[in-house]
Amino acid sequence: MLKTRVLFRAGGVVALSLAAAPAFGVNLVTNGDFENPTLAGINSDYLHTPGGNVVEGSWWVNPWDSGSPWFGTQHTPGGRGAMSVNGDNSTQAGVKRVWYQTINVTPGTEYDFSAWMLGTAAGFSGYSLQFAFDGVAIGAVNSPSAALVWESFNASFTATAPTVTISIVNVSGITFPNDFMIDDIALQVVPAPGVAGVGGLAIGLFSARRRRTPR
Repeated sequence: MLKTRVLFRAGGVVALSLAAAPAFGVNLVTNGDFENPTLAGINSDYLHTPGGNVVEGSWWVNPWDSGSPWFGTQHTPGGRGAMSVNGDNSTQAGVKRVWYQTINVTPGTEYDFSAWMLGTAAGFSGYSLQFAFDGVAIGAVNSPSAALVWESFNASFTATAPTVTISIVNVSGITFPNDFMIDDIALQVVPAPGVAGVGGLAIGLFSARRRRTPR
């Protein structure tokens, strides 16, 4: 289980070499922008339906899958792929992971997580996404403030183990409208103040913030 803890840096303790330090600005999520046509890195408890929307609780990635996207514009600047999802309406809706991935991290290092979401309807009916690190819910349940608008989720945390499993669950459980898209999932090292280039020790925290990209 992921735990939040406060780490203190004493004089002379930080002696990490640049070669061993995590690389700042590098996205540690495999294929988080869905631009890899092999669909590498995508794990889901939902059913993969390459032909598009044929059943509740399904996903596909256009253009690598033949199914059309819910919305014609993905979020990645200059990109093509994005994950389209028909939300699950079963009794397991709040448990099934739409997307998840286990990522190697460095204990004691602070990371920033971000993802972009688009709902085909506003409010609870568009999506109700809960993000989690190692099964621990992070931030509030996210629902779209407008239809067909890309909006972001961000959270920061300090790793306490060599891996972290990030997951996204749509908790609404409704049948329609429960359609949405996901794009540009990223996990990046946050440079510690005053020790740029070194895998710094930082104060562990969870914070959530959202912003939107106009149509």
